[in-house]
Amino acid sequence: AAVTAAAAAAGLVFFWRRRKTAPAQPPRQILVRRGPEGWKAAEPEGLSEEDKSAGKMRIKKLLTEPTGSGRFAVKLIIEPNARWPDHWHGSAEWCFVAKGTISDHYGEKMAGDFFYNEKGSSHKNM
Repeated sequence: AAVTAAAAAAGLVFFWRRRKTAPAQPPRQILVRRGPEGWKAAEPEGLSEEDKSAGKMRIKKLLTEPTGSGRFAVKLIIEPNARWPDHWHGSAEWCFVAKGTISDHYGEKMAGDFFYNEKGSSHKNM
């Protein structure tokens, strides 16, 4: 595929790969509706007894990827002034802050921010 001179001058380069054959089954969409179902207390190792008893963290598994990769998506609610214990990531983590702010030793993230934690990264004072 050709890149236009204007796109190249602007530093824009696009990469894509064309599929040679149609997929065996058409891709599908999986929708998870909002609602009260499926929520449970989030009690990570090292969580303070105060935060456990107050129920300051709730988690809802939204989806386990149907490909068998083991990847999954969750929605996590952390009440104000609750602290998630220091931890490290055994796999990558993709995070979107939907409401409020969250802070760790990397800095503060606000509503609308997205951050990515690489495999092996850690958080302190979250």
